[in-house]
Amino acid sequence: IGKYVFSHCRSLESITIPGNVKSCKVISIPWVEKINIEDGIEEIGNLDGKLSNTTLTEVKFPASLRKMDQIYRFKNLTKIEFSEGLIQAPFIGMPNVDQDSVKLPSTVKKIYKL
Repeated sequence: IGKYVFSHCRSLESITIPGNVKSCKVISIPWVEKINIEDGIEEIGNLDGKLSNTTLTEVKFPASLRKMDQIYRFKNLTKIEFSEGLIQAPFIGMPNVDQDSVKLPSTVKKIYKL
């Protein structure tokens, strides 16, 4: 999936990233209410909320995800859930997410640094 492919889709309420997608650079989702990332994806560069008023409040990442760089600019996101298997955890750039509440799997070897 290319960079910013969803960023100007203002009427988009929900996105499903199918399991046959292995990698995406930037998922920019300023307008969505729900994102479903199916098992199969291995790498996500950035998940960007673009400081919009999206009602997305939580996101769960599948067990296939191994590497992620950043999650940032979501106003209402408060719950982030990772599965065992993640090796590189993302930088989380959102003041409304309690960093201590994000539970990283035991498989994490590195946290992305800006």
